[in-house]
Amino acid sequence: MLEGDALEVFSVKKLIGFLLSIALFCTVLPMALATANSGNEHWYINPNGGSKLHSDPYCRSVHEKYLPLQEIELTDEILQQYSRCAVCSSGSQQPSAEQAAVEPEEVMPEKELNSITAQWESIYGNYLQWNYKTNADFVKENGTQPDVPYVFNRSLLNCYPDEDAIPAEEIEKMAVPLIVSYGSDLNEEKLGSYRIIVNAYKKPDMDGTLFSQSGSWIVGVWDRSKAQNIAYIYIDSHTGIPSYFRLTQEQISYIGEPGVEPVKDNE
Repeated sequence: MLEGDALEVFSVKKLIGFLLSIALFCTVLPMALATANSGNEHWYINPNGGSKLHSDPYCRSVHEKYLPLQEIELTDEILQQYSRCAVCSSGSQQPSAEQAAVEPEEVMPEKELNSITAQWESIYGNYLQWNYKTNADFVKENGTQPDVPYVFNRSLLNCYPDEDAIPAEEIEKMAVPLIVSYGSDLNEEKLGSYRIIVNAYKKPDMDGTLFSQSGSWIVGVWDRSKAQNIAYIYIDSHTGIPSYFRLTQEQISYIGEPGVEPVKDNE
């Protein structure tokens, strides 16, 4: 009888332990759901192979072709299947250093991007020498630039100029004397043998770039016989003041307005 009593006591203990486990699970799960839902009642996923749980249906980390994201009901199954997105879940407009290191979960496949670029090149020529409007059109239609499948901060993508920006035609005329003013070997005579193209317009919403946050024109100097860049210059779209000039072949940069000392790469 003693052995039977002991077995019965052991079985009761196992039953109590099992019931306690269920009670703990039922307590922790609602807390997890409540934590995940804190400050946000709407959650989204990319049903096309995404792995993140987003609080923004237009999250910056997701390629434009997958937007807007699909809203879902937050359940324990969803929490187990998806991890929180470090970009949109922070609620910050500007990514922190930690967020900036997060790799995008959806990127346009390289083959697809190359195929689309080739189609555009059959109409507009080599993408390296597209003008600012073609570059902006490409980004608008495909969500990225022809040479990069993804840009973390989308404000760095090529875009259309502001209505009050200095017109591209004037910028093209201003580029030559501004380039000459940097004092490099690329003088006005040499520039005459090259092709000047207003390649792009950018308006970043972040600090720490060489582009003006009020808008910058990027003007390229190109070899007429081949798609080879000789130099390019960044010009503020509202003041006409240059902020950066680079001699591509020599790998020399002038960071700032004319008068700064040139800097050789890796020196």
